[in-house]
Amino acid sequence: MLNYEASSLLTSICYCLLEAVYHEQKETTPPVISKIKEYLTENYADDLTLERLSQSFFLSKSYLQKQFKKYIGISPWDYLLQLRMTEGKRLLRTSDFSVHEIAWRVGFNDVSYFVQVFRNLEKITPLQYRML
Repeated sequence: MLNYEASSLLTSICYCLLEAVYHEQKETTPPVISKIKEYLTENYADDLTLERLSQSFFLSKSYLQKQFKKYIGISPWDYLLQLRMTEGKRLLRTSDFSVHEIAWRVGFNDVSYFVQVFRNLEKITPLQYRML
């Protein structure tokens, strides 16, 4: 009888520990991080900086970066670049805009930097991508 009770107790403890780990992994994204993500999604073409973003949401730059990466999985800057590249690729496929115009429309002031970032991420130039 003692072995059964001990086994039952150990099973209960293990179940509680597993449940705690599961809930810890399923942490919900804080509202401020969701709002920052939404803001970036809606304003990706604007001249955004981490300084401006942190001031807009009343957070320090380092706290914003750490929390965004913790809950979203990448830095705010990398998230912004992903948004810009996704829209840039869409425009390359669906429009006749020049690469310069597309770079400007997705938030790059310098077409050379747009081409450089595009090439680093996609391993081809924007014009090569357009020809695919």
